[in-house]
Amino acid sequence: MGNCCTTTSADEKQSYEEFKKADADNDKVLSKDELGSYIDSHAQLWAMLGVNLNLDETQCREIATDVAFHLAVGEKEQRILNKEEFHRFREKYVINPQGSQEFFHRTVFAAFDKDSNGVLDRKELDHFLDIFYKADSIFAGDKRLPKKRKLRKIVLDKLDANNDGLLSFDEIRGLLSGNIDLMGLTAGEKTAKEKRTSDAAKKRPKAKPPSADSKAKESKPKKAKKPKPKQSKKKD
Repeated sequence: MGNCCTTTSADEKQSYEEFKKADADNDKVLSKDELGSYIDSHAQLWAMLGVNLNLDETQCREIATDVAFHLAVGEKEQRILNKEEFHRFREKYVINPQGSQEFFHRTVFAAFDKDSNGVLDRKELDHFLDIFYKADSIFAGDKRLPKKRKLRKIVLDKLDANNDGLLSFDEIRGLLSGNIDLMGLTAGEKTAKEKRTSDAAKKRPKAKPPSADSKAKESKPKKAKKPKPKQSKKKD
């Protein structure tokens, strides 16, 4: 006979324990405020935001809670999450090292997305680009760094995949993570957007050269039409 019972992993057990601690009213679901209590007690989810962007702890916790709640709940109408959704969030963005790095990058993006609409407009992008011009930036004093107006144009030209003048997290995440080298970007290295355009151009069918028959037809001189004889008018 097969085993009718599913086993619970150690990570799931830990998630359910954390869920129970955060569920202050014991209603088996977490509200945003209850998820916030979990975020508050796990400084690894928000502390680096303060270090990198010089934000106070309250701001960092609020940003991290907003990002975590959006990732855990998604677009569903009920703005609460059950223990399975909480475990999936914790497994992907807390336990997994790559996921926790992505979570940090998402909080950095959210810190500049002031209207929380999921994209950076030109003003928000300007504030983000200020990072590279601060005195403690690794790019401080680097002569290769162009003026901010030019850098903004380069970033939009190379990273704005759908050319809407806005940058989503997916469009700018390479710059946030360091996978796109800023100096390489300003020096003209191809980005994924440009590579896709280049690849698409290569895949387009090339025009066929004219055949020998078509060339022969083109080379044949056209016969001149004989002028029609003029009819003389009869005199009355």
